[in-house]
Amino acid sequence: MKMLFNKIYLLLKFDDRYLLLPQSDIELVETTSAFSRYELEEVMTFNLNKDLLIQPNSKKSNYIVLFKVELIALLCEEVENIKCEEIDVQELSSVMKLSKSPVTHLAIYKDQIACVSNSKALVKYLLEL
Repeated sequence: MKMLFNKIYLLLKFDDRYLLLPQSDIELVETTSAFSRYELEEVMTFNLNKDLLIQPNSKKSNYIVLFKVELIALLCEEVENIKCEEIDVQELSSVMKLSKSPVTHLAIYKDQIACVSNSKALVKYLLEL
């Protein structure tokens, strides 16, 4: 098990995929209904599928997660705060490491497998899609 450097992570769910990001990388989590149309136009917003590829916006997306790094946000269905003690983090095997992938580790949380990343790697990945 690898120790994580951050104490609290956000578990984001979209298209049956779970993604863990350090809470310290996040500027804002808001419901999509509370996020104004003006704000949405000012922010590059991405909606990903389970393969981490861009898909059309989904009506299932209830939350918008804005990164601190840039004016970039990710739409997701659910968001949950997770303490690092609740996560079992695993190194990626060499076959799973892809050069352009933002995924740095895998984690197990409540019998679910989640991809672990950080906003810097994820934003770089999103801008290259």
